[in-house]
Amino acid sequence: MARAPKIYRKLPGHGATLSHRVRLYLGPDHLLQVSSTGFTETYRRFYFRDMQSITIRTTIAGRVVNAIFGGFVAIFATLALVASGVGTVVLGCFAVLFAIVLGANVALGPT
Repeated sequence: MARAPKIYRKLPGHGATLSHRVRLYLGPDHLLQVSSTGFTETYRRFYFRDMQSITIRTTIAGRVVNAIFGGFVAIFATLALVASGVGTVVLGCFAVLFAIVLGANVALGPT
């Protein structure tokens, strides 16, 4: 039995909220939005004839994550400077770990 041709093409990227992961698929005359929680999926069609514009913008999510990881680096580095003995090494390792994650997030660029 021959396979039916695929009518949807997954578009690059994805979106997320606190409870949903969102993906877009390109159909012949519409975009299909698939929103999933891990347990359920919801589908919405956006027809090209009804669209007036598509806007792409940056979000502040990357800045928030950078601020959180920067705060962890500052806290653990300060504690490592104040502590003595083995605690200095452990806290210093945590500071370096969070600094590496912070650097990777900065290297990925804006969200």
